[in-house]
Amino acid sequence: MQNKLIRNSSFRLLIFAIIIPVILEVFFFNYRFWQSLCFENSDTYTVSVVDDMLVIDNINVNVGNVYLDVGNEGDVIPFCLRVTDSASTDVDYAYSQVCNSVLESKYASVHTDGIVRTIKIVFNPALDGVHSFDLDNAHVAVNVTRPFLFRPIRFVFLLFVVSLIILFRPGSKIYSIKLFEKTTINRGVICLSVILMCFIWIIIISCYHDIPIKAYYDHIHVEAIYSYYADALLDGHTYLNIEVPDFLKEMDNPYDTNLRGIIGKELGESIPTDFAYFDGHYYCYYGVVPVLLFYVPFVALTGEPLRNSVPVFICGIVLIISSFRLVYVMLKKYQKLSLGHYL
Repeated sequence: MQNKLIRNSSFRLLIFAIIIPVILEVFFFNYRFWQSLCFENSDTYTVSVVDDMLVIDNINVNVGNVYLDVGNEGDVIPFCLRVTDSASTDVDYAYSQVCNSVLESKYASVHTDGIVRTIKIVFNPALDGVHSFDLDNAHVAVNVTRPFLFRPIRFVFLLFVVSLIILFRPGSKIYSIKLFEKTTINRGVICLSVILMCFIWIIIISCYHDIPIKAYYDHIHVEAIYSYYADALLDGHTYLNIEVPDFLKEMDNPYDTNLRGIIGKELGESIPTDFAYFDGHYYCYYGVVPVLLFYVPFVALTGEPLRNSVPVFICGIVLIISSFRLVYVMLKKYQKLSLGHYL
């Protein structure tokens, strides 16, 4: 009987863990779709290009959204909607951006007052509307039914979050498992937790758009300063192998940024920023530990600058594993703690 109750309880929790994400995905994250089903249609409006703006005229209905597709003119395009409705004339309602790679961004929601007569779409409003888009190929519409978008990644994330809430709810079985009992369950759950955190960190790093470190290195940019530092240490000194302009060495006060900039502009010589200058040489004022651990070995082996994301990734993995170990060791004094409290 007890086993049957446990199975029934586990089954109900499983159903709950699935139903909640489904409801959130279908109704909460897609509420704009359901909302747009109630929008009033307008067959009278016209679209034209006036003074580098898209003008939607003769709308004569209450407007809930505007669909905007300007083609492949760029991935991110800033715009604002200038609306004439029952209350105001040419009021800027929405400052937003349309991203060609994000379908949802092409539907701009507006909250107008009564009947809307005209909507003007101004591109690059921060630049006074200056742009180079071919507006003749733009596709514009009002009160469009937004598509229903089921995002698998978001749904999986919701499943994960709801499962965590269920797992760590008050009264959960996980609080009855002793932390320091060296059982297969304990070790397996802790190992899985570490692996999961590392996996999340890998996803974060994989979504990071890394800078072209070789180009930064060639242009003496501070992003490559650790690699410059590695070059210097391999050559047997601490100052960087970057040539200092003669005028900087001859200045009475090389730390006068205004005067330094004026002289550099007159002579047509540039000075790298965020490098420390002293006694005719540039130095790196960042810590030497990352250089010794990562950059010196890499530069010595390959002769190429090292991407900064590589040490960040490795240190992130070390931090995750070390944190789990550190907390475990610190809690050994409290032998009655459960696995749930530790996690």
